[in-house]
Amino acid sequence: GKKGIALVDWTWTDGTTETARVFNSSAYGGNAASLPQLQFRLRPGNNSLMSLQFMQDDDWNDEWLTKADLRGKAIVPIDPYCENGSWCDGTYKYRVKLGGDIVGYFDISYWDR
Repeated sequence: GKKGIALVDWTWTDGTTETARVFNSSAYGGNAASLPQLQFRLRPGNNSLMSLQFMQDDDWNDEWLTKADLRGKAIVPIDPYCENGSWCDGTYKYRVKLGGDIVGYFDISYWDR
């Protein structure tokens, strides 16, 4: 990775490292809590703010903010619900920032079916 970056590695909690995922509401019972989460491993002691952001109207918006625990682990959930409370329907661009560095890009599709 980039020199000086604190990210060691990442995975989804279901074991995959795919950067494009599809989540159908029916496969998860319409329950966001059953979706896999992003799991990051940082160098212990790094307390930079980590943010999951999504692209909307050509702007990056924060969806989730967290810091790593003492062992350097950070869990980042994804949110399949749109502003109206229903499961979103479409593909969204996400990125994860750690401090000022972008450490990953993801394309996540939510389908309400």
